[in-house]
Amino acid sequence: MKVEDNQSLFDISCQRLGSAEAAIQIALLNGISVTDDLQVSQELELPDVVGQSIATYYANKGITPATGVTDATIATLGGLGYMAIGIDFIIS
Repeated sequence: MKVEDNQSLFDISCQRLGSAEAAIQIALLNGISVTDDLQVSQELELPDVVGQSIATYYANKGITPATGVTDATIATLGGLGYMAIGIDFIIS
């Protein structure tokens, strides 16, 4: 299957396999980490469907979750960004 814009392994595992836990199986099968940023049109091999009723629901409703956030996406948002306590957010 091909990855769509801003999809994470968890999006794909819920949509195609009916289970968020299946993200680990996808990662192992493809030699990647569950936290890797995926590229649009990246080909992924998928294991067998785990939760058929959930996968069918996504397919019937045409739902394609895309919750992945990359550094490039964050840069376009503007705003305050983020700070780490003790590094650039000092509490006195």
